[in-house]
Amino acid sequence: MSLLKRRIFLLGAIAAVAIGAALFALQRSAVPAGALMQVRIAVPVQLAAGSLFVAEDQKLFGQQGLQIELKRFLLGKQALQSVLDGSADLALVADTPFVHAVLRGERIAALATVFESRKTMAIVGRRDGGITDAASLKGKRVGTVFGTNAEFFLDTLFDVNDIARGAVDVKNLAPGQLAAALEEGKVDAVTVWHPDLARLNLAFGSKAVTLYSEDIFVYRFLLVGKQNYIEQHPDQVRKVLTSLKASNAFIAEQPEQTRALVGAAIGVPPAQLAQSFSPDDYTLVLDQSLLIALSAQGRWAIAKGAVPAAVPLYLDFIRPEPLRAVMPDAERIIR
Repeated sequence: MSLLKRRIFLLGAIAAVAIGAALFALQRSAVPAGALMQVRIAVPVQLAAGSLFVAEDQKLFGQQGLQIELKRFLLGKQALQSVLDGSADLALVADTPFVHAVLRGERIAALATVFESRKTMAIVGRRDGGITDAASLKGKRVGTVFGTNAEFFLDTLFDVNDIARGAVDVKNLAPGQLAAALEEGKVDAVTVWHPDLARLNLAFGSKAVTLYSEDIFVYRFLLVGKQNYIEQHPDQVRKVLTSLKASNAFIAEQPEQTRALVGAAIGVPPAQLAQSFSPDDYTLVLDQSLLIALSAQGRWAIAKGAVPAAVPLYLDFIRPEPLRAVMPDAERIIR
């Protein structure tokens, strides 16, 4: 065999070995379809669920060996109910419905705060209905959804502005009725969040006023599940949190792409999210502010007539171990 032929043969052998090794590694790294861990996560179709929509779109769950079914609802309260009913494993829910469930004696637990915003919940009021600021809500008809963070937000706004709730005609509306009630003049103002917040701002423009109250209210959403599910499925829970950690990194690196992606997921043009969307709102943390918020909302709920099975120690309804395994510095609760 000539020197040239020997070189060609040797190069071909090296290439064959390299290709074979690559294929072997690929086969080992691929997760067989039957081996994927199945997890059903209930989410509200809201800005707060952005990190889950990103993780789904970017196939970040699959990279962790998960097959996720995102079950979509209008409200986090409905998403939580699907967990309580057994039709979902985990849910994204605001802190207020979480507190109400704890007071009822539900054996649930929070795994992490995944969203915190001061520009997502607001009151939108009609100027032709006399709404100009918080004080002008006195004597007006205001629509909200009882038992949710929207009602807690409204009562907090009343307290800070020395408005007696009895001085306002507060109406309990279904979440799907809020925007229509304002547009049809059935109420003078409503508590809303995205996507309705963006739609009403677009529809009314300067004919409406938007009151955010950033200094007094945090729009907080938690990833929660039944305590027995969390205890019996530690790998699934940890992998979900790992996926969301990767999702938050993507959001920080690609904010414009994320805004377009989340806007499409919740049905809002990205330009309409410009004022409210912030990559910094997507987080994975368990800190002292959560305990303070849960305690405050528990006192509020009891004052409004909720009868607790027992006055809870909210620390008993937080499971920090999975988050600590994924992000050791993210668990900052004083014990």
